[in-house]
Amino acid sequence: MQVSPTSTIAYEKGRYKETCGPCGAVFEVVVIGGPLAKSSQEQIEEYNCPVCGETYRCRGSAPPRVTLLSQRADDSDS
Repeated sequence: MQVSPTSTIAYEKGRYKETCGPCGAVFEVVVIGGPLAKSSQEQIEEYNCPVCGETYRCRGSAPPRVTLLSQRADDSDS
């Protein structure tokens, strides 16, 4: 029996905004899953703040996509 290749196609499982505690940057996180992924097949995926590198975690089937939305408001003081 062959497994359909579409069963491994990644999709957007979730999307949310994260505010970094240490630096205040705001970024969007897109969590990746699969159409047939069960929670037991997903694992803890790490991602980093695009400004300071602080490590965060989510549960998915691949590393999430992270997009910087805004840097901290007091960025000129650094």
